[in-house]
Amino acid sequence: MTAISTTTTTSILPAYDIREISRASPIEPELIRNSLKNGSLPTALLYDERGLQLFERITFNPDYYLTGCEIDILERFADDIAHQIQGSTVIELGSGALRKTSLILKALENLAQPCDYYALDLDRRELDRSLRELTETLSLKHVRVHGLHADYNDIHAFLAERNDPVTILWMGSSVGNFSRESAAEFLRGIKNSLKPGDTFVIGADRRNDPELVHRAYNDPAGDTAAFELNGLIHANRILGQEVFRMDDWCYEGHVDVEGGFHEANYKALADVRISEDCQFDKGSRIRIERSYKFDHDDMLQLLDRAQLSPVKDYSCRLELYSLYIAQVPIGHLPANATTLQPLPSIAEWEELWKIWDCITLKMIPDNMLLSKPIDLRNPCIFYIGHIPTFLDIHLARVDGGKYINSAYTQIFERGIDPDVDDPTQCHAHSECPDTWPDLAELLQFRDQVRQRLRKVYASGRIEERRVGRAIFTGYEHEAMHAETLLYMLLQSNNTLPPPGVHNDNPMQHAEPLKSTSWIDMPATTFSVGMNDVEGSSTGTFFGWDNEKPARQVSVAPFSIASRPVTNAEYKKYLLSQPEKQQTVPCSWTADGKVKTVFGAVDLDRAGNWPVMASYDELEAYAHWAGARLPTYEELRLFIDSSASVSAGTTNTPFNNVHGACVNFSQWQPADLCDKESPQVYTGVWEWTSTPFHAHEGFVPSEIYPGYSADFFDSKHNIVLGGSWATIGRIAARKSFVNWYQRNYGYAWTGCRLVKK
Repeated sequence: MTAISTTTTTSILPAYDIREISRASPIEPELIRNSLKNGSLPTALLYDERGLQLFERITFNPDYYLTGCEIDILERFADDIAHQIQGSTVIELGSGALRKTSLILKALENLAQPCDYYALDLDRRELDRSLRELTETLSLKHVRVHGLHADYNDIHAFLAERNDPVTILWMGSSVGNFSRESAAEFLRGIKNSLKPGDTFVIGADRRNDPELVHRAYNDPAGDTAAFELNGLIHANRILGQEVFRMDDWCYEGHVDVEGGFHEANYKALADVRISEDCQFDKGSRIRIERSYKFDHDDMLQLLDRAQLSPVKDYSCRLELYSLYIAQVPIGHLPANATTLQPLPSIAEWEELWKIWDCITLKMIPDNMLLSKPIDLRNPCIFYIGHIPTFLDIHLARVDGGKYINSAYTQIFERGIDPDVDDPTQCHAHSECPDTWPDLAELLQFRDQVRQRLRKVYASGRIEERRVGRAIFTGYEHEAMHAETLLYMLLQSNNTLPPPGVHNDNPMQHAEPLKSTSWIDMPATTFSVGMNDVEGSSTGTFFGWDNEKPARQVSVAPFSIASRPVTNAEYKKYLLSQPEKQQTVPCSWTADGKVKTVFGAVDLDRAGNWPVMASYDELEAYAHWAGARLPTYEELRLFIDSSASVSAGTTNTPFNNVHGACVNFSQWQPADLCDKESPQVYTGVWEWTSTPFHAHEGFVPSEIYPGYSADFFDSKHNIVLGGSWATIGRIAARKSFVNWYQRNYGYAWTGCRLVKK
C-alpha cells in the first residue's frame, strides 16, 4: 500500500485500499429490494461519487447552516482542538468538506510535531479529488496526508494494525445519519477497536427551530432535492435497470420535533409498480434518510451509551451547532440516572477493575509499594491485598463459607483511619505483618477472587437479596478505595501519571471569576435517606447503614452560593492573613501549585478549580468571608434540586450527573465559570457543618457493623456530592453520605458558602 504525501510535492500517490482486510460489503441489489418492502432505502445510496459532489454543493448553500456553524467553531477553536489531539494519528470518517478539515490541519501544523492525517471515503475518485484539492491549497511540513479507500465499517481492521494514539474526526453532523441507538452502537464499535486515551471529535447539529431546520433541508435553490434524488439514480445503477423513473418521484422533507430529526422521503407522483410484490400508491413515501439532532443532554447520553467520556465541547456563535471531544476511558462506568440498576452488572465490575488495576499497577512504581504516601494510612501494598480480601470475605458469607486464602483475612480485612490528633487512637483494624506478601502472589489471589465473583454472576444467585447485598458492598467498597488511594498517591512525588488518560490540566492563565451569585432557597420539608431493610429478602436498591431509613427533615429559608469556593479565592484569603500564608492546603504544593495526577499545576492556571481543604480551613475561610458552611439538610436540598432528573423519573434514587465532573469523566476538578445557575458535582466533595452522627432510626449494618458507627465520635463531619474519582452510582445517589475528620486535609473536599 502507498500513501499520499504533501511534504514536498503536490503529486497524488494511490490511497490505501483497506477494503481487502475488512468485512464491509457494497450495497447489493437484494438489500435495496428488502428495504423497499419496509418503505425505505439504504441511506448509503446518497453517497456515490455524484452524491458526494452534490452534497459538497449543499455545504456552500447559505440555508444549510450546519457547515458555516462548524467552520465558525473551527476558525475560533482549531488551535485548542489541535492541542487536545496532538501526538495522535488523525483519521477522518469521510473526505467531504476538507475546507473544514484544513483548519484543523493548519493548527496541527503550527504545533511543529509529526502527525499523520487519513481521510476515509468509499468513493475512490472523490477521495482522490478531495485530497488533491487539499494538497494544492496547503503547504504542510509536519502533517502527512493520506487517503483510506474504505467505508465506515472498514476502519476496525485498519485500527487493529495501529499502536499509536488515534483521533477519529466525525464532523458535519454525520452522527445524525444514525438513529440515537445506532449512533451509540457505531461509536462503541469503533471505541472497542481503540485504546484508552484515544479521542473522538464529533460534530452535532442541535435541536434548533423547526423552520430553520426545514429550510436547511428544503432549500429554495433545490440543492438538497438534487442530492436526495440522485440516490434513486444510484439505486437504478446497482439494480441494472431503471426501476425508479425520475418522473414518478419527488423529494419531500419534514421535521419531526418530538423525535428530534429531519426526515427525507421520496414521494410517489403516480401509482408505481416496482415488482410483483412491491407497489407504491400515488402519494405514498419511501424514507431515504433521517438527520437526527442533538441537544447537550442528548449528546451526553449518546457518549455514555457509547462508553466514551466527554472531554470538552465547543459551540458556534449562533448556538446552533456543537463540536464534542470525547475520549476512550480506561474503564467506563454507567451514570445514567434513569437506567442504573440496583446492582452493577459483571461488565461494570470488569470496567471498575480496569480503573483499579491502572491505579495500583500503572501509577505505583515497585519501589513505592511499601511506602505510605500519608503516614496516617497503610502502605500502598495493603490496598492491593485489601480489596480482593474484603470481597472474598463477603462472598464467602453467602457462597459456602470458605475463604480462598484465610491467612489474608488476618492482615487485609480492614485498614486504618486513625484520629488525626492522636494516631494511637484508631478503630479495630487488621494487624500489619512483619513482611508483606509478594505482589505476584497478591495478584494471583486477586484473579482468583474475581473469578469467584464471575461464577456467582453466572449462577444467577445475584437475584437473592443477601447475595446481592454482598455484591453491592464489595463493588462500592472497591470504588471508594479507588478514590482514597488516588488522593493518597497525590501526596507522593513518586506517583506516576495514569497512562491512557487525557491530560486536561489547563495550559492558559485562568481569567478571574466574578463574585459568586446567590440562590435563595425557600423553607421546606423534604425526604432524605432510603429504605432498605438489611435482613429482608425483598427490596430494590441497596444502601449503606447511614443512608437508612427514609425520613423527613426541614430547613428554614437560606441563600447559598451558586458555585464552590475557588483556589484563587482561597489564595486571596491566605494573602490577607499573614499568619496563615505559610500554611497551604494539602492539595497544594509548598510553593503554591495544585497537585494533580499529571503533576503540579500553577495556581494561576488552576485558579478557577474548587479549592480542596479541610473543614477547619474552609470554616475559617467562610468566617473571613462573612458567611458559613451549609448544614447537611441545606446542601442536600440544594444539590438535589439543582441536579434532578427529567420529569417523569422523579422516583429514581439518583440525581442527573451527566456531564458532571464525577465518575472519572476527567481526572482533575472542573473549571468553574461565571454563571448564575447552580454549579454542582464540580469534582470535589463539599463540606457541611453537620457532624456525622447516628440519626433517628439508624441501625448498624449486620455485615459491616463498624462502617459508620466507628466514626460517630464528634470529630467527623458530613460531606456530600462527589469528587471526579467518585463513581456515578455513589455520587448520583441522593441518600449517600460521606464523612471526614474536620482537620483531615488530604481528601478532595471543598465547600460553598451560605449567607449568615
